[in-house]
Amino acid sequence: HSANLNVAYAFMDNKAKVNLDINHNGKYDDKDWGASGTPVVVDAYTTTDLNASYQLSQQKQLFASIKNLTNTQYQEVLGYDAQPRTIYLGIKHSW
Repeated sequence: HSANLNVAYAFMDNKAKVNLDINHNGKYDDKDWGASGTPVVVDAYTTTDLNASYQLSQQKQLFASIKNLTNTQYQEVLGYDAQPRTIYLGIKHSW
């Protein structure tokens, strides 16, 4: 099972936006292919992402994003750790 919650807020005449995403994935059955397909259970996990942007002009936008805000350690696929807290910053330009 899974559940998602998204909270978005726009302000400053809709030029600034903040978005919070909380995603929960329940435990699920998988197979450990390194052990001849032995059945295993992958643990449940919850992640939180925070995104923000500011429209500088019609063509330019500043953005920032923090994925896995709480730095949760989890595996989406058995044996492969998911990405830790990651921060993205940048400017988007449209022509």
